[in-house]
Amino acid sequence: MLLFGFVFLQAILSILSVVAIAPITDFLIERSGENASSVTKSIQVFFSTTLGISLGLLHAFVILGTVTLVNGLVNILIGYSVLRIKYAVLIHLLTDTIGKFFRTKYSFFSQGDMGVLLNSFQQEVNKVGNTFGGIANLMATFLQALIFIVLPFSLSPKLTAIFIITASLISAPLWFLHRFSYGLGKQNTETSNRVAGILHESLTAAKLIISFGRQKRTVDNYKKAIERHAVVSVKFQTLAGGISKLFQPLGIIAALMTVYISYIDGMPLSTMAMVLFSLNRLVPIIGLLLSGKTTIEGFIPAYEQLQKLRNDAKAYEVPNGSTVFNKLESGLELKQVSFNYPERELTLKNINIKIKKGNLTALVGKSGSGKTTIVDLMLGLYEENNGTILLNDIELKSYDINTYHEKLGYVPQEPQLFNISIRENLLWSAPNATEKDMWNACRLSNADEFVKELPEKLDTILGDRGVRLSGGQRQRLALARALIREPELLILDEATSSLDTESEHLIQESVDKLSGDITIVVIAHRLSTIRNADYVYVLDKGEIVEEGTFDDLSEKSNGKLSDMIAHQVL
Repeated sequence: MLLFGFVFLQAILSILSVVAIAPITDFLIERSGENASSVTKSIQVFFSTTLGISLGLLHAFVILGTVTLVNGLVNILIGYSVLRIKYAVLIHLLTDTIGKFFRTKYSFFSQGDMGVLLNSFQQEVNKVGNTFGGIANLMATFLQALIFIVLPFSLSPKLTAIFIITASLISAPLWFLHRFSYGLGKQNTETSNRVAGILHESLTAAKLIISFGRQKRTVDNYKKAIERHAVVSVKFQTLAGGISKLFQPLGIIAALMTVYISYIDGMPLSTMAMVLFSLNRLVPIIGLLLSGKTTIEGFIPAYEQLQKLRNDAKAYEVPNGSTVFNKLESGLELKQVSFNYPERELTLKNINIKIKKGNLTALVGKSGSGKTTIVDLMLGLYEENNGTILLNDIELKSYDINTYHEKLGYVPQEPQLFNISIRENLLWSAPNATEKDMWNACRLSNADEFVKELPEKLDTILGDRGVRLSGGQRQRLALARALIREPELLILDEATSSLDTESEHLIQESVDKLSGDITIVVIAHRLSTIRNADYVYVLDKGEIVEEGTFDDLSEKSNGKLSDMIAHQVL
């Protein structure tokens, strides 16, 4: 509404600037009194009766200069209003879209195209914001054009009609370029997706790229993607900007033809000057309308991609239950659970697992046997195809999943530490934790000694994904981050698989300290990690092939676990 108010004010000021041309023209050609134009006479009457001033050339110049200056200031306010609209839309779209994403199942991220996701947030949303800003500007410009056409139409309906018809015929082809602009806009979005995808892959795989000596190939691939995007962008931006630039000379030609006809008809010079000035101000406005229309058509694919992601997110939305999870009582149980990823063979078959409160339960097996998938099901990241997952004898899907997640501690194989301080990483997990809580969590995870040796201690910045620490240090901090929230259930997903012997020993010490106080599920590749487990499940090809205590299974002749130990697979 503010924008339209400013646009209306600017249109009035523009009309006043056009009207001011009449007395200036009359004064310059020394026409006054009865010889002056009707517009000049009306202005002179207004000044003499209302202000008691006899209108002169200087007054007319001052009026035109003042109106032009104020018009420029109002134009700035219009630009400000359009930007406010654009960023209001951007803020809403960005926050609402990422909110929708994080209400989805994990499979939305695991099966999605990261290049499309990143580009949608980095580039396409900005285009959508520009489009909404452009729509606001287009509507405002259209209103301005309507107001502007009133003055020349009131001065000479015939000439105004001639201008409109002539300008329409000359510029007709420019109004039918939407197929080209939409097609280029779609290519622009697709090539931008590819650039974002290659950049994401290259930065996350930097260590691998350098280790294989593939820096030049990576840069070349990125350059080719950018070049393809640049070719399309140049065409699209040339089309969008060129329409406005092309229409202006065509519009001026139409205006000149109109003025020539008015000259032949013997129209007074002052009226001709006002008509010409009006049309001269109207031509760039119509050019902006054409350019804005083309730009919006080109940005529609960006909006369509964002809307598709939002619709996909809605389709993947987690069906949230209403039961609040407070604490683990009877435990967690998988009963006859089967699961497969989309378009893949069955990953898990008839899994039966009981996680008893206070116990340390281990899942072991070769890579690809389904251990991590079971953990993902326990976390509620995926939903089973068949069977039931029970939490305190109630189906997991009946719970408000966030109340369950708030009571979990999770340590993945690759610890995802954030590029903030140790303190902030711990507070991210438990916002109300005290300094004492932080040091206690570090002590339980055997991280306190190395943290105390760091220059800034808890306030040490970790770098991207904790790159400034060793693997063992990162893993212990990840464990501290899980423990500081005092979880009802702690899940360790191969937390020691890539560690050296000393780091593994420290993690194992931590697990032993916690055993009995916290319910723990551990996926392990190493014998030492599961030696003290209360119960062990051995998996092979998505099925449980053995279960029991560690001592019983390790001593079982021809058993899977004893065979793994004998061949040092575990």
